[in-house]
Amino acid sequence: MSNYESKTQAFLFAIINAYRNDNLNLKEDIPKIEIPENGDYTEDLQALIIAISMWYSTISNNHVDFIEITHVMNKMMVQYYLDKVKNNEKVYREE
Repeated sequence: MSNYESKTQAFLFAIINAYRNDNLNLKEDIPKIEIPENGDYTEDLQALIIAISMWYSTISNNHVDFIEITHVMNKMMVQYYLDKVKNNEKVYREE
């Protein structure tokens, strides 16, 4: 398994574990993801997006690829933002 595949599997396991989905049998000996020394998180973010698309496909029974999931997430976040602005609520943003 490549480092990239290992990261994707680690993210997927963490997402599934958060929901305690016992329907998927993933290896529990997933290695810890190390923080890149060069500060380049590109591979990590790509692996996370792929893991999210895999998770979403599993829970929704609707296969989506990583391009489609970014569209779904963007649409959801735009709606989140518009709802917050409409209700004069603080939009979550860590400074």
